[in-house]
Amino acid sequence: MVFFGPKLNNAEFTETEKTYLQTIGNLAAPAVLNARRFEEMKTLNTALDRKIQELRTLLELGSELNKTFEHREIIKRFVPALMGQLFVNQILIVLLDDQGEPRAEYVKGKIFTESLIGEILKNKEALQTILTEEVSKPSGVEMTIPMYIQDTWKGALVLGPKMNASPYTESDLDFLKTLVNVFVAALENAQLFKDKLARQRMEEELAMARAIQARLLPRSMPHIEGYDIHGFNIPSKQVGGDYFDIIALDEMEYLLTIADVSGKGMPAALLVSNVQAGLHILKSESYSLQEITSRLNDLIYNNTTVEKYITFFIARLNTKTHTLTYVNAGHNPPYIFRNEEDPRELDKGGLILGMMPGLSYESERINLLPGDCLVMFTDGVTEAMNDKDEPFDEHRVIGFFKKAYRKKNSKAINEMMVSELYAYAGDPTEDDDITLMTIKRNPLNPVKDA
Repeated sequence: MVFFGPKLNNAEFTETEKTYLQTIGNLAAPAVLNARRFEEMKTLNTALDRKIQELRTLLELGSELNKTFEHREIIKRFVPALMGQLFVNQILIVLLDDQGEPRAEYVKGKIFTESLIGEILKNKEALQTILTEEVSKPSGVEMTIPMYIQDTWKGALVLGPKMNASPYTESDLDFLKTLVNVFVAALENAQLFKDKLARQRMEEELAMARAIQARLLPRSMPHIEGYDIHGFNIPSKQVGGDYFDIIALDEMEYLLTIADVSGKGMPAALLVSNVQAGLHILKSESYSLQEITSRLNDLIYNNTTVEKYITFFIARLNTKTHTLTYVNAGHNPPYIFRNEEDPRELDKGGLILGMMPGLSYESERINLLPGDCLVMFTDGVTEAMNDKDEPFDEHRVIGFFKKAYRKKNSKAINEMMVSELYAYAGDPTEDDDITLMTIKRNPLNPVKDA
């Protein structure tokens, strides 16, 4: 409608003038309607252009983020897309750390002072609270968007006001939620990729460590006149540092050794290789077992950190005099089984290798009688756990060998021992190596193996 006041001359409107005004109104009405529709179309086109731009931004950003697996690079590409689309330059990105606590991963803008960030990051529950619409947000904060992966809360995007001071709209909120989903999915993919690479590197390291470990162990058992000897190692899935060796010094003397390195993986395998190399060098010199052990101790101490150490047992077997001289450097005591006697522990020696320099060790010499059985093992045997977290323990080892050592040869005894461990613990190599070495002096009247 158009409303008119009185004419300037105060005269009445004539019928002709009324018709004229009606005609002008009729002509103006379509023009006004078209103008209004035009404005509406412009608004719709603007909104459509913005949606198209938002979609383009999301597609381009998704494509860019899928090309990188570095968290910093993902954030570096995410922030410009956010700033360009929403005209915001006050940004705080909060992510959970490895302990599940929120941390400020990215900060931009003067409103995000240390005190404000501290208020936001009080704890996970406080941050999740300020993300709700019912709770007033801290001063300066205009928008908060939570980040989720499969209903698991991963962090939040916290925004200050827009640069043009315009309010955030529902359309902005929809865009932000989608953008954040793309962003957090890229972060999750990056973490999964890193985890996969870490697993691959670990598997490669374990394979290399197993190869090193396998090359250090005897490939076959030597024939020792008057004796039956067998040793073997079942490597752990995690690769421990077990080692055993049988080294011929001459036709009558042999070095028998077993060791266990602390830790697992490549470091343990490399330390075992140091022990083996040192032992093979020292055995060619005229050193006593005490001197060999002491020098190995200094070698390990000088080439490792305090966390690395080795339990070590070494013995010299003389097949002419049938004597065994040994040094035990903190290793599980081997046992000698003889007739109906209680087994004898071989525990003379000293501290484990690598703890401190300049250590001295004592040795003991014993006679091996016909039928005697010497058993050496690592703690992977005694510490094998059943489903009640009960270790196999020494008393079970002793009980087994007291029953088995006279009836079987060394190889059969070791195989039976392993079967006992698997029956008791399921898979005893889950956490540690299994290493056994059994030496029997042949009896005067041998009994055929069962």
